[in-house]
Amino acid sequence: MPTEPLVALPEHPRLLTDADVVALFREKRKRVVTFLGFGELGYEDDEELRRLCERELRRHAPDDTIINTGTLVTLGFRRGIADVYEIARRMRFATTGIHPSVSLRSEKPHALSMFVDETFFVEDDSWGGLQSLNATPSPTLRALLAISDEVVVMGGGKHTAQELQAFLQNRTPVRFHALDMHHSTSEAWVRQTDADVGDFRGAAYHAWMSRTEHIVGTP
Repeated sequence: MPTEPLVALPEHPRLLTDADVVALFREKRKRVVTFLGFGELGYEDDEELRRLCERELRRHAPDDTIINTGTLVTLGFRRGIADVYEIARRMRFATTGIHPSVSLRSEKPHALSMFVDETFFVEDDSWGGLQSLNATPSPTLRALLAISDEVVVMGGGKHTAQELQAFLQNRTPVRFHALDMHHSTSEAWVRQTDADVGDFRGAAYHAWMSRTEHIVGTP
């Protein structure tokens, strides 16, 4: 997979509300396709990820489509779904990222792909998905729900599962591909953090398989 240099997060970015982000995207007058999936744990089969990303991107016209994600790169780990940026740039798509402001003060350092054209930081103390206190969409997820015309999900963990379910409830067209997280990286993560990542298919796979409503299935 791509091994491009990374770009440091901005030190003092403008923090936006989800409504601000929606207004800025509406000014662009383009369709937005959001990619979701594994982040720092990465993918077991990077070549399959590349092949599927290229196939999904060929469904859209670069002149009127923006390729977006909500995933940053965690330094010292794998890039995960953020690798879609290099593929999209090579295919002449404009690229954007929508991220929570909590990432700017995280103990784990994060970075941007050098292939992201624009990044937006939403005032959000969560890491996306649902807010823990009331199980409602976080500000970042609200922005993603509002601006995304279609979502492509390539596996993914807990937050991706929550986002997937929110998009299905929102009746946003969703395309899902089952891919394993990177086995040795996830095993090391479990040993170091005592976290529960479930099986290698990830929580998003199980959310997709247990859904009660079909929007757009795996092609």
